[in-house]
Amino acid sequence: DLDANILREYVSLFADSGLGRILKAWLSSELCPFPPPKKSEDEKYEENEVPEILTAEDRLAMMTDGVNKAENSPFAYRLACDYFLYLEENETVVETSRAGLQVLSAQSTKLSLSLQNTKDALNSVLGTALVHYQAPRNHAEAKRLFEDILQRKPKLTPALIGLGLIFEEIENYGAAIDFLQQALGEDPSNVR
Repeated sequence: DLDANILREYVSLFADSGLGRILKAWLSSELCPFPPPKKSEDEKYEENEVPEILTAEDRLAMMTDGVNKAENSPFAYRLACDYFLYLEENETVVETSRAGLQVLSAQSTKLSLSLQNTKDALNSVLGTALVHYQAPRNHAEAKRLFEDILQRKPKLTPALIGLGLIFEEIENYGAAIDFLQQALGEDPSNVR
């Protein structure tokens, strides 16, 4: 679980770093589950001071710049890929998640840790982007990614939806309905 205060503190300490820029953009985005920070009595805004509000264009530029600067951070790639997927920039997601998986592999070897959750997250966004990017050409790869993830996480909604969409595309409607109903059961609020 992420702690918003730790993330915000990282941004304040390392604002110009790649991960700092990505975190700043992500914390101000629609994807962030945390409420915006409140100013304490000691930190009230000056009369003419306006809090910094990032536009979608600002966030996109910060994410892109951040990925270029944070070339050794799997976490940076993970957050950026989620944001690019939110924007439905599927080609960018494919390129960025593949690069992120390479970084993850190197860091995993260096640290002697599997980092499986991050690998699954990057493979999930990669698979989701592949379902939509140059469809149906990339469906076989996406299907392999989703099936691999579901072996460890049988209720992961993006993988269930991805497989449902792939089966719908090949007109296997029975399997499509099964996967999409499972996804709906796991996350009834996800109407995408």
